[in-house]
Amino acid sequence: MDVTTCAASGAGSAPCTVTVRGTTLEALPAQPNGGGFNSTLSAGTVALGTPLADGASVNVQFLLGIQTTGTFRFYIIIEALP
Repeated sequence: MDVTTCAASGAGSAPCTVTVRGTTLEALPAQPNGGGFNSTLSAGTVALGTPLADGASVNVQFLLGIQTTGTFRFYIIIEALP
């Protein structure tokens, strides 16, 4: 990891180890290949009952199952409650 990532995660100086959480598709939409349009993901420990504290962060990994060549767009829209 680079110095900036290590410092931001509180892991110390580089090289360091940073925990990365995988994402889970919350409700499988009625689509032939799983998630896609209007899908929602969760990051395991972050939920309505256990939200992130003010100023906190979590490192996540997105694994995309693209099986063909071409140009793709991947949008992330963050939603939060006030």
